[in-house]
Amino acid sequence: SGEISKSIKDIDDASFRKETDDEKTLNQNALTDTTTYDGKTKLDENEILAQCVLFFSVGFETSSQLLAYCTYCLALNPDCQETLHDEIVETINSNQGELNYNMVPKMIYLDAIISETLRLYNPVLRMERQASENYTLGSTGITIEKGMIVGIPVWALHHDPQYYPEPDLFKPERFLAGNRERLVPYTYLPFGTGPRNCIGARFALLETKIALIKVVSKYRFVESKTTKIPLRFLPVGRPLLRCEHIAIGVKKSLNSVALRINKKNKSSSKANQALGPFLVLGAIVLHLLVQELLVIPKI
Repeated sequence: SGEISKSIKDIDDASFRKETDDEKTLNQNALTDTTTYDGKTKLDENEILAQCVLFFSVGFETSSQLLAYCTYCLALNPDCQETLHDEIVETINSNQGELNYNMVPKMIYLDAIISETLRLYNPVLRMERQASENYTLGSTGITIEKGMIVGIPVWALHHDPQYYPEPDLFKPERFLAGNRERLVPYTYLPFGTGPRNCIGARFALLETKIALIKVVSKYRFVESKTTKIPLRFLPVGRPLLRCEHIAIGVKKSLNSVALRINKKNKSSSKANQALGPFLVLGAIVLHLLVQELLVIPKI
C-alpha cells in the first residue's frame, strides 16, 4: 500500500542522512545503478520500494513458521537446546554482552539448529520452475519441453532416508562441519538454488537467528500438556506446511545472559520481560523482536 511504501521511503531517507560520505556514495550507487541484466532497463523508485515491501511481507509467514518449528524442536530436544544456549552465552560474553552483525555467523550450532529445522519442517512443501528451453534428462529419454512446469518435491527430498538417515529425527549435527560437506547436492533446498533461489533467504535466516538468540539467551522452551507429539499436519491447497497448532511452554532460564543489541545501558527489552509461561507461536516471537533486528547496522 501507499502507507507502507511511504514508511520504507522515510526509513531510507532517515538512514541516508545519518551515513558517512562513503556510505552515502555506496548506497546512492545501489539506488541509481539498478539496471537489469541487459544493461538497458532501470528499476524506478516504485519497483525498488516494491522489493523492500516484499522482503517484509512475503517472508513474514514463512519466517514466523520457521521460528515456531524451531522452538518446537528445541522444546522436544533439551540437550540440543542446552548446547545452543551455551554457545549463545559464550559468544555474547566474549563481546561484553553486546550482539552485533559479526557475532551471528560465529554461532555454528545455531546455524545447524535452523538448518535441521528447515530440513525437518520446511515451510515450503514444493517449488515449481518453468522450463525456458527443451531439455533431455541424460540417458532416460525423458524430455522436458519448453514452457513445461516442473514440480520439485522439497518435503520428499528432505525426508528421503537415502539422503538423510533417520529422517524423522531432529539431528542438528547433520549440518556441522564434517557432515554438511557430505550432503548430496540438490537434496537440501529450503530456499531453492541457483539464480532463481529465494531473494530473501539471507534476510530470513538473519532475523530468525536474532530472534532465537534473544529468546534462548533468557528462556527455555519445554513440553507442555498441550504439546502434540508428533505434529498433526493439515491438508491444504497451498504449498505451505500447515499443522493444527504448535503449543509449548516457556520457562525463565536459570543461567541467562545480559544482552544488548547495540543499545548502550540496556540489558534486555520489554519483549523479553513480557514472555512468561505461556504458549508461544513463531509469529508472536517475530512480532516482538523485529524492531530489535532493525537497529543492527550493516545488515
